[in-house]
Amino acid sequence: MPSADPDERVRQLEARVAELEASERKLATERDILRKAAVRLGDPPSPLPEPVADLMRAHGSPRGMLCSTSS
Repeated sequence: MPSADPDERVRQLEARVAELEASERKLATERDILRKAAVRLGDPPSPLPEPVADLMRAHGSPRGMLCSTSS
């Protein structure tokens, strides 16, 4: 049953707001850390480190002598 004292209810709500604000700050910090990590891996994030991804893209691009077949 809720407390009959309005001041106590206000204190409870203020405490809950403080908890939610602290949780929001923590999530924002975690988001910032993840964004910084993503920037280091390439933007958009790549499953390979960016220097390796560059080599793979360069290796896959020149395909001058491929013959196509048809049946």
